[in-house]
Amino acid sequence: MTSSARPTILAVLFGLAGGFGLSQLLQMPTVSEAGTPILTANRKDVDRVQDTRPSASLTPPVDPGSEGPVRARASTESNSRVSDAVIDSALGQPTSTQSQTGDFWLEALVLDGAGQPLPGVTVTARPSRSNDHVRQSLGGPAPAQQDPRSKLRETAERIAMDHANMHSGMTDSTGRVRFEGIARTTWTINAYLEGFLIERSPAYVPVHSNSKVNFNAQPTPSLSITILAPDGTPVEEAIIEVKFPNRENQSERGVQYRWSQNEPFRLTEGIYTLRALSLERLQETESMRFSRLGSEAVPLEVYAGQAPAPLTLQLVPRTGICGRILQANGAPAMEDTRVRVLLLAPGQIPSPDLLKGDDAKRLSTRSGTFTLLDIEPGTYLLGLSLRRGRTILTTETVTLETGVLEKDLVIPDLGPEGTLQVTTLDPTGRRINVDSMRLKVTYTGGSSNSNIIQPRRESTGVYLLRKPDFMKKEAAPDSTYSISATDSRYGNCTVSFAQGTNEVALRFIEPASIEVTITGFAGHKFADRLTLTVKTLSENNNSSLNRDKKVDETGSYLFKGLQPGVNRISLGLQQSSTRNRWWSSASTIARLDVTLEKGANYAQIHIPTLFSLSVRAPGTRKGREVTVRPTRENTSGDDSQPRTSYKRASFDESGLATIDEILPGSYRVQADGFQEARVEVPCGEVKLEPAKAKKDS
Repeated sequence: MTSSARPTILAVLFGLAGGFGLSQLLQMPTVSEAGTPILTANRKDVDRVQDTRPSASLTPPVDPGSEGPVRARASTESNSRVSDAVIDSALGQPTSTQSQTGDFWLEALVLDGAGQPLPGVTVTARPSRSNDHVRQSLGGPAPAQQDPRSKLRETAERIAMDHANMHSGMTDSTGRVRFEGIARTTWTINAYLEGFLIERSPAYVPVHSNSKVNFNAQPTPSLSITILAPDGTPVEEAIIEVKFPNRENQSERGVQYRWSQNEPFRLTEGIYTLRALSLERLQETESMRFSRLGSEAVPLEVYAGQAPAPLTLQLVPRTGICGRILQANGAPAMEDTRVRVLLLAPGQIPSPDLLKGDDAKRLSTRSGTFTLLDIEPGTYLLGLSLRRGRTILTTETVTLETGVLEKDLVIPDLGPEGTLQVTTLDPTGRRINVDSMRLKVTYTGGSSNSNIIQPRRESTGVYLLRKPDFMKKEAAPDSTYSISATDSRYGNCTVSFAQGTNEVALRFIEPASIEVTITGFAGHKFADRLTLTVKTLSENNNSSLNRDKKVDETGSYLFKGLQPGVNRISLGLQQSSTRNRWWSSASTIARLDVTLEKGANYAQIHIPTLFSLSVRAPGTRKGREVTVRPTRENTSGDDSQPRTSYKRASFDESGLATIDEILPGSYRVQADGFQEARVEVPCGEVKLEPAKAKKDS
């Protein structure tokens, strides 16, 4: 491989790897030209760190013939600790680049702030990638470090596949660009134009037919920012934390951007609060990455077409507390905990009960560490509790004067009486790691559950669970205890035990699978809105399959890890306004109960006929709503099949309302000012009678 090709490859890796720097792909810190490590602040209100140098919303994609991206490629090469040997090893083997083609077209339209077509916008389209994250087994140790060469090779293969399926074009005088030969899948569409922020870019477009997507472009004035180090010298690179109001809940949202004094920094019109953070981290705590220096927050108002006044941000040392969560033996904790922090008043006596109040701050410790920055000096009380518990396991009192104070919190060892050892076995008796666990106590009048988010795993298939409070109290005579475990391969397993039990074994049985096919799916008008659900009909069912699954283009879905026995298949229909959102809820339109045997099973479920109901209310005003609800008893149709739970519509000028997609059955029709009507769907038009006037008593 020639040396001239390596900058191009590195630039492509940076530009197409979803916003990740190459150093993050290799799990190594990125360094600037001065050798300063780059990090992201571990703050709760920060959504993500964005790099404004190759910004996906502001600059066009890499063009080998342009001068600007060439400079970016050269800078990228100098900012990555990747040797030539690593590049040669990662990209030395040919990659598979099978392209996806289809019969549809996809058209993008870009408009400016005045609603006029915007020509010259570069638009790219590629098939969307699913979330390729690897789920770690519950309570497992940190995943082993992958060889940088292998990880770089995987990235190169993914980028090569993106290039094989990439469509790119530029909008014409009408602001449009059209791509032909688009396959039936979800596409990621990006739009780029220097000096403009493209809203909704990237856009994710599920393509089931010829499709269109619209973008709005807003001019973004360049903001002049100077960031000074504590000694007053200018800083070349930093992180800009931008906060802006969240319209939904009246709070503030924060986004972090990579900033360089040599590149323009742009913001759309709005009201912001800006602060600068350094690109440093504490060398003594490699697992806790946050900025050591920060500036004061500065308010800023940005108006379209008007450049804001220059800003100067002075970095100063930050004050805070950070630490790790450890087991009694010094190993990293494998339990999901929460740290509580309270600033003590002068002369106030520390007490664990103080941490249960609303004044105490609660910090998440999912990564095994905690960080609280930008706090005032003083004496603080630290407490550690389980994430879903109020019991304070341990407390520490620290005095903060300046800088960042490190203090580790240790989970005390409760001994055998305070823990429950759980061994999980596959159907052959071999120990395996599972995905989730749940403890449950059932008593007269109710029950209590405790989801084990991250128990401590001693070895493969052996977990130590901290007994929740309800297991330590004296049990009622009729109380029963059980523990459930869920595994993606074998489904769910539940075992009951007595209160004083300290060891439990869970052994899964041979699972069942079922391929469910929807008959009449091809060409059906509801095809892109249908979902399937399979639920085991057992008292202790805790299967993760109890959620809607989108079917593929064949109208089928394969469910694995089910319990043998009676299972219920549900066919759902998503709302028409949310059919492109796979996480939206769906109403059940058909059910089928099947008895599953161990191994492979097959079933078919039919799409029922849905009807429209016309309701006329003479004399009603336009916009008044009418609702349809099922009656208590279904006097017609199949009682084993569902009915539409609730539907509503509005009357037009003539007093007519039409309610679509109603299942057969008995229903009540209600509207304010009219008598309730009972109907059997399907039926003709329903006429509502005015409500009778109430007689004076």
